[in-house]
Amino acid sequence: MANEDHLKILKKGVNHWNKWRKKNPKLIPNLRNAFLSDRRLQHIDFQRTDLYRADLSGVNLCDSNLHRADLSN
Repeated sequence: MANEDHLKILKKGVNHWNKWRKKNPKLIPNLRNAFLSDRRLQHIDFQRTDLYRADLSGVNLCDSNLHRADLSN
């Protein structure tokens, strides 16, 4: 289950998310099972983010950082 606080930050937009990530570099965001379908997430920093079973159908992730993100299932 996704962390509700992390989802709230993401809903504020990519710029807000990326600034939050820079302030919290050791934190591993939890977006497990999150419904993220059809969002514009270009340039987002999803490095080391737990996206296990997240619905990413139709999501634009161009130029995004997915290094070591869990994209399984």
